[in-house]
Amino acid sequence: MGRGWIFFYNSTEGALAVVLLWILYSFCFLIALIPYVGVFAQALVMYFVVWPAVSAFTGIGGSWVTTLMFWVAVVIGGLSL
Repeated sequence: MGRGWIFFYNSTEGALAVVLLWILYSFCFLIALIPYVGVFAQALVMYFVVWPAVSAFTGIGGSWVTTLMFWVAVVIGGLSL
């Protein structure tokens, strides 16, 4: 108890996988700068490229944490308009 969000994935490797996912989502913010279609393209790249790659590489599964991270990244990308 008391480990916070590391406890959610039961290991330090799971926590590092979430950090890796957020770093790659952060790189996708640059796609959102494309006028008119950037946020849509960002969401597609994050959903169809980044998430499957990180999931296959680290072995983490989808959860409310990763879903929340996805939508927060999309909203932040949308604010860049």
